[in-house]
Amino acid sequence: MPSPCGRRCLLVACVAYGLFANHWARDSLGALEVPLESDAPYSLSARRYNALTSLYFLPNIGVPILAGVLAHRFGAAATYAAFFAIAAAGNGLVGASVAAGGGGAFGLLLVGRALMGIAYEAVDVLPIGFVSPRFRDTWTALVGLLNGVNRLGSVTNFLLEPLLYRAGGLPLALSVPSAVGASGLLTALLAWRVDASLSRADEAAAQRAEEEPLRTSLRSLPRVFFLFLLGGACVYGAVVPFWFIGAKHLQSRSA
Repeated sequence: MPSPCGRRCLLVACVAYGLFANHWARDSLGALEVPLESDAPYSLSARRYNALTSLYFLPNIGVPILAGVLAHRFGAAATYAAFFAIAAAGNGLVGASVAAGGGGAFGLLLVGRALMGIAYEAVDVLPIGFVSPRFRDTWTALVGLLNGVNRLGSVTNFLLEPLLYRAGGLPLALSVPSAVGASGLLTALLAWRVDASLSRADEAAAQRAEEEPLRTSLRSLPRVFFLFLLGGACVYGAVVPFWFIGAKHLQSRSA
């Protein structure tokens, strides 16, 4: 095992790859809306495509709170790995859907995307619990770096998915992001191991004495926290329609 500094860097690298993989897999359908509507075995109606999108994002209303409770009980890194296992299972079903025929293809795609959606936001936020204590002095800069990696996954998706579709149709265009998304489980398991190693090396008693007491009630949170949540919901709600509808509109106008 590397030195403590090397282990911290390895931890960040594992989390960064997981975020990249998670966001590429998340956005994969956004670049394939028109092919999914026109190509077999899916031939999705607009209603089915919207159902896929809704089912993906719906769990994230409550899952982050559940993930926080589980992280408090079982540890953030272990919970992170568990949610990534759910995401990997979902990615596997999406990849398997390309080989299914008839209604089976949509069923696998639907269940796979639902599992990915359950894990998506948890995979994004849980690293805060085990990465931030290792980088107290540079955490703000690290947040910027990791958020950039998120966007890199999305940009990579929208750049490469059309090329993959031209090269191998929907089977290739869905299989590649599914494989990338599932591979994040390996780095999540490694991050769990590295975190455990760092935790054993820490002077836990001294650190705990300096930590602020954990807020255990929503009522104990300041009002600014809820204003922040409201602002985030408004911003996200304004962006998402253009995110999904805009791509199809531009593609239809350029055809």
